Amino acid sequence: MNHYEFKPGEMIEPGNWGRILREVGEKHKHYERERDMEVYRAQHYPNKPSRLECCFVCQNIEDALWYRRTSCPKDRLYEVRFDSETIPYHQGFIMCIPPLRGKTYEEAIKHYWDFDLKVEPDNQAGLYPVEVLTLSPLLIVQELSERYPLVQQ
Repeated sequence: MNHYEFKPGEMIEPGNWGRILREVGEKHKHYERERDMEVYRAQHYPNKPSRLECCFVCQNIEDALWYRRTSCPKDRLYEVRFDSETIPYHQGFIMCIPPLRGKTYEEAIKHYWDFDLKVEPDNQAGLYPVEVLTLSPLLIVQELSERYPLVQQ
């Protein structure tokens, strides 16, 4: 998913989210959360990819459609490929990114990195959205906008 237009065969390089956070700094609304998640990762899972240095992908189309609908309705959907054989990746339940109802801030971060607490979004029972972090560049296979049109607002 991305708000930029890509063509099949193009690559998306990892690290854009981290670049944005570094450029905006403490004024970014997610700066503290991402800093705290990075500190926990570095202390407990130093071999997992940093959220600040990676590409983010949804595990499947259902997760991508939910994420686009709830977080970025104007983004385009893409089918991508990445190297999961030789380059580290991490799967995390999106709903465990703080805040997480019924859990402390620290517990939410732990569950995100432990990948051990399935949480449904309020608006979609039976869905447990997963994001995959990878240090691999993403190869654009195809845009999926014809099959899954952009939401008009």
